[in-house]
Amino acid sequence: TGNTMDGNFGGISVEIFESRIGSTRLLENTIRSNEGDGIELSRGHRREVRGNLIYGNGHSGIRMGRVGFFISTTHDVVAQNQIYENGEDGIVVTYSNYFVLKDNTLRGNRGNGIHLAAHGSDGTVQGNTMTQNEGNGMQVDQNSDTVRIQDNIADNIRQSGFSVLYFGNDFIRNTAMNNNLYGFSLGNENFLKRNKACDNRQQDFFCSAENSYGEGNHFDSMARCADGWPREGIQQAVGCAEGDPPFPVGDINQDDCVGVSDLFAISRNKAEYQGRWTDIVQNVDLWCDLR
Repeated sequence: TGNTMDGNFGGISVEIFESRIGSTRLLENTIRSNEGDGIELSRGHRREVRGNLIYGNGHSGIRMGRVGFFISTTHDVVAQNQIYENGEDGIVVTYSNYFVLKDNTLRGNRGNGIHLAAHGSDGTVQGNTMTQNEGNGMQVDQNSDTVRIQDNIADNIRQSGFSVLYFGNDFIRNTAMNNNLYGFSLGNENFLKRNKACDNRQQDFFCSAENSYGEGNHFDSMARCADGWPREGIQQAVGCAEGDPPFPVGDINQDDCVGVSDLFAISRNKAEYQGRWTDIVQNVDLWCDLR
């Protein structure tokens, strides 16, 4: 906590072989002007990187995982860091599972803001702000799937806000605006709900494949998927000036799915939902734990 790493070959490298060792915490450090990565989390588990200032490093701001290992890191948390003007990506993830990237600011990096480069799966990317990066705001590459990507902002990016080359990820309530290419550039089979992409220079939504699905998105300009998705209308996509669709029946906390907290709230107000249980139970796609 509270250290400064300046002008070294690399900033901080953490490698822990045994998960039973527990959590390593890197808190409120300044890591700047190193030749390599600012922070490298190679093999290990349950590390926390929070509240650091990471800038001007020659490679990436934070590198999670190591290429060549099947899964080298799990359950790492990277949150509330300021990561800017690094020589490659702001955060790059490889061969990592069950990671959390939350509430980071990624600005002016020469690569992508966030890059799920290979085998970054079963993670959460939430509440990050990506601006003025020279690559994409967020790029998702091969074998990076089952990641929940929500409430992120990609603004004024040199390429696209969200560039998705792999399938099986959930994009919920993200915003992509004023980017030089696309708001969303999409491959196969991803779920999109309540995202907003507006005022992007090429198109707000571009799809090169098919089998994606979702509803309640806002795009002014679209190159649709090969199967015609999304079709215009409140159920799939509307213009940026249109209002949002209503939340699902039973979604008390308005997170677009019905979970334990919603059911607890409903149980305390049974009279209001007396005639609506069938709608809630039959709409399996909206159950948080089953999607």
